[in-house]
Amino acid sequence: MKGWLGIALLVMSVSTAVSARQLTQTVRGTVVDNTTKEPLIGASVALLPLASGVGTSTNEWGEFEINDVPVGRQSIQITYTGYKSHIVRELLVVSGKQNVVHVALEQSPLELEEVKVSAASDNQEFEQMSKVDITAEQFQRIAANYLDPARVVMSSPSVANTNDQNNAVSVRGNSPIANTWRLEGVEIVNPNHLANAGTISDRPTQNGGGVNVLSTQMLDKSSFLMGYMPAGYGNAIGGIFDMNLRRGNNQQREYTAQASLIGLDFAAEGPFKKGGSASYLVNYRYSFTGVLALMGVDFGGETIKFQDLSFNVSLPETPIGKVTLFGVNGWNSNVYRRRKGRATVDKELSDIDYASSIYAYGITQEATLGGKNSWRNVLVYSSTTTERDQITHELNDPSLTLSTKDNEQVAKLSFASSVMTRWGDRITSKAGVRGTTYQWGIDRFEWDSSNLTFNGIPQPDFNLDIKSLLLQPFVSGNFAIGSKVDLDLGLNSSWFGYTKEFLLEPRANLEVRMAPKTSFSFRSGIYSQVLSPYAYYTATSFPASGQPVTLSDRGNPGLRYVKSWSSEIGWTQKIGNSSTLGATAFYQSLYDLPNSYDGYYDYFNYMNYDGTYPLDVLASGGRGRVYGVSVEHRQQIVNGFYIWWGGSMYRSEYQDLFGKYRASNFDGRYSLNATFGKEWMATKKNGIERLFGVNSRMLYQGSFLQQGPDGIGGIFYANRLGDYFRVDMRVQWTRFKKGHTQMFAIDIQNLLNVDNPAYYYFDTVQNRQVLKYQLGMIPVLVYRIDF
Repeated sequence: MKGWLGIALLVMSVSTAVSARQLTQTVRGTVVDNTTKEPLIGASVALLPLASGVGTSTNEWGEFEINDVPVGRQSIQITYTGYKSHIVRELLVVSGKQNVVHVALEQSPLELEEVKVSAASDNQEFEQMSKVDITAEQFQRIAANYLDPARVVMSSPSVANTNDQNNAVSVRGNSPIANTWRLEGVEIVNPNHLANAGTISDRPTQNGGGVNVLSTQMLDKSSFLMGYMPAGYGNAIGGIFDMNLRRGNNQQREYTAQASLIGLDFAAEGPFKKGGSASYLVNYRYSFTGVLALMGVDFGGETIKFQDLSFNVSLPETPIGKVTLFGVNGWNSNVYRRRKGRATVDKELSDIDYASSIYAYGITQEATLGGKNSWRNVLVYSSTTTERDQITHELNDPSLTLSTKDNEQVAKLSFASSVMTRWGDRITSKAGVRGTTYQWGIDRFEWDSSNLTFNGIPQPDFNLDIKSLLLQPFVSGNFAIGSKVDLDLGLNSSWFGYTKEFLLEPRANLEVRMAPKTSFSFRSGIYSQVLSPYAYYTATSFPASGQPVTLSDRGNPGLRYVKSWSSEIGWTQKIGNSSTLGATAFYQSLYDLPNSYDGYYDYFNYMNYDGTYPLDVLASGGRGRVYGVSVEHRQQIVNGFYIWWGGSMYRSEYQDLFGKYRASNFDGRYSLNATFGKEWMATKKNGIERLFGVNSRMLYQGSFLQQGPDGIGGIFYANRLGDYFRVDMRVQWTRFKKGHTQMFAIDIQNLLNVDNPAYYYFDTVQNRQVLKYQLGMIPVLVYRIDF
């Protein structure tokens, strides 16, 4: 009996030890030269801290694989003789999926001797304060980001939120239309569902929307550039969202399911066949509000739906190099039905049907040429189609109606071809051409039930059809001068077929490394941007009251690019190996802004343009300026704690008819942002491991302005709406079990339920100016499983 009892106790102890064994996962990836894309053979890949002794080196294809990496937050360091070391931080290793990391190392004249792997290397790239890197794991950590890259960058003090319902952002006081979206390195149409969200006119914006059409399951490391942008980046004077697609796992099949107020997500990835190198990644998402709509639930007479389907196919071994094929499809709608009974506000008089679709299909190709060159080509076709119908009933006689119909189609065929070359240990270059063919088609017309004007106000009907090509050749070179100076020189150029305008845009970036952890930089460049299509199609004459408006699609044939000369001085200080403190002083001079003055329409300057079309005769004579200073501190996760905080003081001004500089619509003057959090790892006796995290984001921004009388007869931006303040919070719990990972979270936007002003509008029902507020407190429950 005692013998059997002893055996039973032994079996139980062994079982307990096995079940309590720490869960692990595989971390693998590739290491290549950043310029030539050649695999780096024998690069050292080590798990930090180095004292752990866990690591490996890359094989002849530049591949590495580290097995038995404990789940939870990890960091890995990649080093190679003659190259800057690179640390992949904030890597969340989960039990449900492998971590696949692709790293491109830059050569460094500092690393001339064999690397001694004894501590985290100081010879790393300095973090640029004018650039925000966006990683997939941030979407699972930062509060109230709605799984949207544009809402992640709102944590930067140089970026201001323009409306909670829309992800359009203002960069250093520029209008959101100064920004551009790119996918895999080329320009695309507005990639957002519900582009009309939060706008005064309820019509689509050019660069914003309710939520991005690309689910976070599809995104690889992406970035947002603002201020200085090197040659090869063009057609933007504010910022550029540069999104990249993730490649699917080519070794094993993996799945993700996620449910939240944003929607229901389902993703699958894996190899096409076992042992093959080709892989796929596909994701489908259906909005939660759409599910509620199918159940008959609406929000005050309004139903909102969206869905999207995206894929990325990776073919790494073809006769022409690495090839990817991808596609993005999105559909969204917004239906509002007027109130039964007497209306209390304007909107309750109308029936509105809004529907939109978004498509993008593309191919990329990349190859190494001769060991010193890499060649990359991209071709993407993208389009968006929007239809909006509105029937407005007269307050006292509902049988009298005004009908409005808007049809809008924007299509872009974008391509890019570039060659990167290494000219020795200290010089690299990049040269190529980018191009975009534009097709804008817009129909807008209005009529009333008696075939007369509504309330005696003439309304124009028009049709717009513009097709043209934007061509942007560029060349740039990087020069390592000694061991402390890096110089980037570039020349971008732009030719736009519609206006036949050609422009050279020189760029320069000088970085001086004063000490191993201290650098100063000076950046300057000229930038340009094609105007909104509405600017090229405007009124050529202004009629007396009650007469029709005459329109022409060549109403403003002499308009030129919007141009910007931007300069900034930066200081960056590394604090340890995971924290960076930086300050940037910036000045931006804007010129050739379309502007006008007419007694019928008063003064207009393109710097204040919000995305609706101006009915005016325009000329490229306007000027503006943006200047200020920003300070921020970024600390990546150390012992579970992280923080990203900073502030900015700036002015955004345009020049009026009399030569006086006035505050623009987006002159917020200041912003204070802080995003911080803490994570705790815990292991239970049964072997289940958990990661508990808390994150908070606080945004305090100066007030934007709206039009109002300035006392001299004109209409200028003189009414400040009131400062913006919002606190968001996210609490999440991640459970790791063998073969799968589960995550539960509650994400609360506007935790304190602050009434932040959005805009004033004149309400005809109430016969007065009414202040519209932004979103109140919104709690979002999230569940996710990886397996």
